[in-house]
Amino acid sequence: MKVAITNIYGNVIYDKKDPRGLQITFFKKMLEESGCEVELVGKKTRQYTFMREYVHYTDVDWNDYDCVFLQLSWPIFYGGLPQFQSVDLTKTLASYNGPFYQFVTDPLIKPSNPAHCLWKNFQILKDCIDPWEDIMKRSIYLFHGTDIKKFLKYEPKNWEQLDFTAYIFENLMKDNPQNMTEMDKKWDVIYYGDQRKADRNNYVKHYMPMDSSCLMVGNLKVEKHYPDFKGMVLKKVPQWELMPLVDQSKVCLVIGDKEHHDNVKTFRVYEALGSQALAAIQEEFDPHRKIIKDPVLRDLLYVNSASTVLELANHWSWELIERQRNELKRLFEESNQTFKFRVPTEKHTDGSPWLWGDYGEPSPASLKKGGKLKLVMQEKGIWKDEYWVT
Repeated sequence: MKVAITNIYGNVIYDKKDPRGLQITFFKKMLEESGCEVELVGKKTRQYTFMREYVHYTDVDWNDYDCVFLQLSWPIFYGGLPQFQSVDLTKTLASYNGPFYQFVTDPLIKPSNPAHCLWKNFQILKDCIDPWEDIMKRSIYLFHGTDIKKFLKYEPKNWEQLDFTAYIFENLMKDNPQNMTEMDKKWDVIYYGDQRKADRNNYVKHYMPMDSSCLMVGNLKVEKHYPDFKGMVLKKVPQWELMPLVDQSKVCLVIGDKEHHDNVKTFRVYEALGSQALAAIQEEFDPHRKIIKDPVLRDLLYVNSASTVLELANHWSWELIERQRNELKRLFEESNQTFKFRVPTEKHTDGSPWLWGDYGEPSPASLKKGGKLKLVMQEKGIWKDEYWVT
């Protein structure tokens, strides 16, 4: 079976050092282990020149594929314009009639009709809205949690549970075995991540100790959101630089969005359990304590306040780290990491405007922005008159 992986709004990245690239790299590996021939379709930049299985988006024939997988991303228009491959991919994929899968990985990045997005913002590709609506309705949505309705605020008729987060981290650990040499501890507690919704900020305020012995890493706007924090603050660092910082901490704080609670084992769960820090799991994240089975750890790792997080730091021991690692092994063994192809026998029939894209009219400035997009693409020699079909 020959399959393609693509991304509409952002380019397909094949690189373990990039968060989106990490997902692509290991999902490609998972599909290949299932017996598939996998190609990546995107803007083939210089770094992929010698990668045979990376196909430039203008050279693709979608009819060559038995199945297409779509990685979701934000519809961000830098400089007011979409990435040019977004236009062409939306146009050419609209005529694809084969099986379609979409990754659901972030509650802030919901599946949406890209043709309607481009029509609404630039008044192009209106003729592709209905074909993409059909794609959205017949797609199978791959989800790594247990309750997709809680995650999306809507339950697609066709979805599959697949623990690709567990698969990614287990393979990362095979490539980079755990550090078995105990590292000196510089911090009591570490929290890392990006700026999220207000709920996440409130959770961090509640659970993160403000002490000088703590560390916060990432795009968190600490001075604005956590003005009382007296510890060290570092900017976002790559994963291979982050994990030594976690190992130098006694406790790693595990906090999720409301959509993750009692639903999704995030990458943070696996990172914390595989590190030399104890995983301090907010009680809302796993209220029924289903993730941790070890009786000693169940009494220790679940926290309900900043003071209990600091108290956990006082319990740090190598014996508890070994117990954590055994829990991680168990989670890997219990996870569903086997992908099985299927063709849905029915489409979504009930309404969900944000999903299908039949909501909202073009903005007043959209025609002007569309004209600018046309001019820029004409200058680059990549404009096609068929984009402007209304």
